[in-house]
Amino acid sequence: MLKGHVKATLTGEQRTRFHQYYHDLPTHDKKKVIQRFLEFGNKNLVVTNVKTSDLNNREIPVVVEGDIDLTNYIITEDKEIYLGIDFFPEDLRGLIPDKDRQQDYALSSGYISQDETELILPAGYKVASLPAPIDEKNADYAVTAAYSSKDNKISFKKTLSFPTGRIRKADFENWKKFADKLKDFNSTLILIKKP
Repeated sequence: MLKGHVKATLTGEQRTRFHQYYHDLPTHDKKKVIQRFLEFGNKNLVVTNVKTSDLNNREIPVVVEGDIDLTNYIITEDKEIYLGIDFFPEDLRGLIPDKDRQQDYALSSGYISQDETELILPAGYKVASLPAPIDEKNADYAVTAAYSSKDNKISFKKTLSFPTGRIRKADFENWKKFADKLKDFNSTLILIKKP
């Protein structure tokens, strides 16, 4: 079983966009949208006990939290368990330019995403391998992410940023390489050994 608690906090432009979208929804859709928000597009994730900050107060950060069950996310083979705890693997497919694109990609604003996850292993379970860290920086985009383990705890930290809100046409080839490296990092799983 893989269960835990997730908390998402939105500030700045993300908070503003959330409020614009959320408050335009019909009342009967709001609860469903909050539930989907915490599922982060992951079909294997089940969310319960969802709570939010005061969504009528647009001046404070938006906080959405709930209990999660990711048991369907685990791959088990004999005494080996494969799993991921990067629950927010950014999908950059919509930002991969085709060969005919002539303009920069202009995002709606600059953007920073900071993720932190901890996984507590049951007694006797051991970490066999963790994904290698990633540290890729460019003036318009950057990602830094790493796993670490101590005793029975695995920690994961990732920061993805788009400080300028732009991906320049002159940099498309580097951008494609960056997106491929991030995709590879996101798809690499942790290997745990059962006792």
